[in-house]
Amino acid sequence: MPARGPSRVIRLDAFTGNPRALKLYDGLGYRRSGYVTFRKGLFVCFEKRLHG
Repeated sequence: MPARGPSRVIRLDAFTGNPRALKLYDGLGYRRSGYVTFRKGLFVCFEKRLHG
């Protein structure tokens, strides 16, 4: 189903084996919201609320 109206949250995931990406998203204010497993392995789920 398509989104209605402007998005209020950005969600993304980063491979746990990529510490530079994890540090980057932590530093940019993304919140760790959980974990998911894909074929490559365990990923951290991040989200960031948008203002406005």
